[in-house]
Amino acid sequence: MTYIYLIIILSILLLYVYINEKDIFSPIFLSLLALLGAFTLAFIGTFTWNTQKEMSMQLVLIFLIGILSFTIGAQIAQKMSIKKKLNKNIKNKEIKIDKWKVIMSSIFIISTIVLMILEIKRICSYFGYSSNNISKLLSYYRSKSILYSNEISTKTADINFIIKQMHKTSVVIGVLFIYAFCNNFFMNKKNYYLVLPIVLSMIESLLTSGRSLFMKLIIIFLLCFLYFKIKKDKQINKKTIIYGAISIISILLIFYIMLPLLGRSTNISFIKYITFYFSCGIPSFDLFLTKIPEHAGYIGEETFTGLYLLLNKFHIVSFTRVSSYGWETIGGMHSNIYTSLKAYYYDFGYIGVCILQLLFGFLSTIYYNFSKSNKNIIFLVIYFYYIYIFIEQIRAEQFYYLISSTTISILLIIIVMYYLLYKFNKKNNKELINKIRGIVKK
Repeated sequence: MTYIYLIIILSILLLYVYINEKDIFSPIFLSLLALLGAFTLAFIGTFTWNTQKEMSMQLVLIFLIGILSFTIGAQIAQKMSIKKKLNKNIKNKEIKIDKWKVIMSSIFIISTIVLMILEIKRICSYFGYSSNNISKLLSYYRSKSILYSNEISTKTADINFIIKQMHKTSVVIGVLFIYAFCNNFFMNKKNYYLVLPIVLSMIESLLTSGRSLFMKLIIIFLLCFLYFKIKKDKQINKKTIIYGAISIISILLIFYIMLPLLGRSTNISFIKYITFYFSCGIPSFDLFLTKIPEHAGYIGEETFTGLYLLLNKFHIVSFTRVSSYGWETIGGMHSNIYTSLKAYYYDFGYIGVCILQLLFGFLSTIYYNFSKSNKNIIFLVIYFYYIYIFIEQIRAEQFYYLISSTTISILLIIIVMYYLLYKFNKKNNKELINKIRGIVKK
């Protein structure tokens, strides 16, 4: 019954947050909604795969501390934002992207897809595997990747650095076009040609990390679409709720149907697979608490993995934590997902869960309030790029992982592509040239 109690607590908190904020895109609302979904699916799973019928009191306490700390941090940030009287009535402007930019972006992503497939074929050949079936190549590539055996990293057969950057750029392009399309759609500027780079970026996302990145792009699209719809309607109506529910069900079906394309089995029923995938972190964490492994001795080794990778690149420390955390078997199914709280608890105990969750809620809410009230939409674009973090916390730690070289490169790519796609046009070019001429004359 512990699942039921936590579901009730989360429902009450979610209702409280909505009544006070009426903002379903805030970090606290998305976080509570994701956790509520995970606990509900874990409870449903007790009738099929989830052999952890009851949660241990230790796990319940960890989640309660984490949930309440995040909520308190977010509420403090919200009160601070109210005192500053942030402007919430900034009107949307059409984002004009020239057709030639759409064509060039599409060509760039297609080139990335081709090069990525060639790289995956090369890596598979390096390990002695050859096939013309892309799904089989992806399946074999994953078996040698960091998720399972880490052989690609240890045998220096990783994807080429330049192609990796092309991959990151393709994802950023996809998000920028998602934002532009959703923004323009609700201004009755239905530029459907903007969809092409979005679809291509989603296809490209399937070539490296399975469905995780693909799902992130889908989540970004759904939330972005709902954001601009609600902003236009100035309220959440029944149609919005219905569209949202249909979209979620459709996404889950696509998620399941895509399994064979990636060399996965579909022998498991839809309900069993979906409930396991999105909630296995909870019973996995419970099993982890029964046999906690020894700490490597580095402060925050699981919480700050991104930072340690960055320090390792500059040869400041020799430690890195890039492989998966190990596997748990639950009802005959295997999981290496433990939720974000596992990292905080493993590194710092209950106090760490409290402080890190409070900071997470506070900093993310501060940034969200700043981004939605700022005239420069690049801040809101960045927020939507990372909005999946509040959903992903039901699976793994993502927020503090942002302290990494990857985040620096992604932000630089976002800034460059933002100005190339959104700002670089004839009108702005003339204004820029006139400004430069004025400066030269002075």
